[in-house]
Amino acid sequence: MLFLWCTTGVWAQPPLVLENPRQFYNISLHAAVYEDTSARLSLAAVRRADSAGRFAPNTQALINFGLRKSAVWLRFTLQNRTAEAMLIEIGEPVIDSLALFKVAGANHAALARAGIYRPFDDRPYRTNLFLHDLQLPPGGTGTYYLRVQNSLPLVLPLRAAPLHAFFEYNHISDMLQGAYFGLMLAVAVFIFFIYVLFSTRTYLYYLLYVLFFTGFFAYHKGISHEYLWGDAVWFNRYTSVFATGTYVFALLFVHRFLFAKYRLPITKWFKWGLVLLTMLAFGLTLTPWRVAGVELLHLTALLINLYILLLGVAVSILGYRLGFYFTFVWGLLTASATVFVLQLSNMLPSNHLTRNAMQLGSATEVILLSFAIAYQINKYRAEKEEAQSEAIRQLKANEQMRSRIARDLHDDIGSTLSSIAILSQVAQDRLAQKPDNIRQLMARISDNSLKVQDAMSDIVWTTRPDKS
Repeated sequence: MLFLWCTTGVWAQPPLVLENPRQFYNISLHAAVYEDTSARLSLAAVRRADSAGRFAPNTQALINFGLRKSAVWLRFTLQNRTAEAMLIEIGEPVIDSLALFKVAGANHAALARAGIYRPFDDRPYRTNLFLHDLQLPPGGTGTYYLRVQNSLPLVLPLRAAPLHAFFEYNHISDMLQGAYFGLMLAVAVFIFFIYVLFSTRTYLYYLLYVLFFTGFFAYHKGISHEYLWGDAVWFNRYTSVFATGTYVFALLFVHRFLFAKYRLPITKWFKWGLVLLTMLAFGLTLTPWRVAGVELLHLTALLINLYILLLGVAVSILGYRLGFYFTFVWGLLTASATVFVLQLSNMLPSNHLTRNAMQLGSATEVILLSFAIAYQINKYRAEKEEAQSEAIRQLKANEQMRSRIARDLHDDIGSTLSSIAILSQVAQDRLAQKPDNIRQLMARISDNSLKVQDAMSDIVWTTRPDKS
């Protein structure tokens, strides 16, 4: 009787009945949960803990354990009343390790061992999500144990359905992901050509921001595992570089885009302080304190986002016209991030819109900021053309002034030369009559000659091209 009383917890939850082959069944609310704080327990030890009533019913529609070092065990029972073979989908692409077991009495079978530190080609179904056969034939009932462990927030969308249902549903998601990454890469190419044309660090920082942001989502959607580094699973230990690069280059870009260096010089200390904090968090993610590093990275992201919003408001108040526009755009990204976090917290329903809210917000942000950059470029070109027109007008005015000076000098030289000729003739006439007056005439001729010399120097100066 004592043994039966201890084992009642195992069968306390009724099985989830799978009846419709075209419907997805959420396993989460039909699962019991146990946290292995040592992360070392075997299946046999966990089953003993289950027999002792240590599993607790899950109450979350979307299982979310947050950040923790522990391993989490789920137990659930399924009954297949369809004519189809059933599969389970763990709808989180980034999981360090997972193991799925099917038990029958004292026996068990390992159905799957997977995770981002196993080669992608080892997956039975090569998708960015974890999809495994439940080995649950039509009319059959099975009890399963699922062990998961992650160094990132542990979110577990669990669904059961036939293979064709997953294919049809995920086809829409794949199309949306392709549109998103195509858009982000197109924006990156656009910004790259702008940087080549203008060689301004503002556009270089924005280009790197877009690329790191794209890499961040490619990793968290499981796409980079398949198409970028594949079997080089060791690189998954360093993928926090994508979030780090996104935060750092966002700060550098925003400061130059808003001209914060000139409008609010003191903000450079906040900028470099946040950059150093981000680098510290990144360094921690490469150590045994990886979870603490990820937590610090999340806190840093919150601080950077708040700081950028306040900076946008401040420069707007100081009179920068694009400041209001920038604050609005960054506010859209903040709102989309809030929707995504609320969905993770089960405060909003989990669907295509809420699960991809940050991607939608980031795509909108980069498009609108690209418009702002195009506006800046057009304004710069207009100012440059105006400066060139002003320079041309000034050159024409200088040329007219030189022509006028040259005419005046020409007239002055002409009259002076005539004076020299007359004086010379007078001196020649007086040479025979009054030799004593010749000295005065020669002095006047000398003065007029010096005057002509000075006038010629002025003419040469006005005709030099380097004088404006």
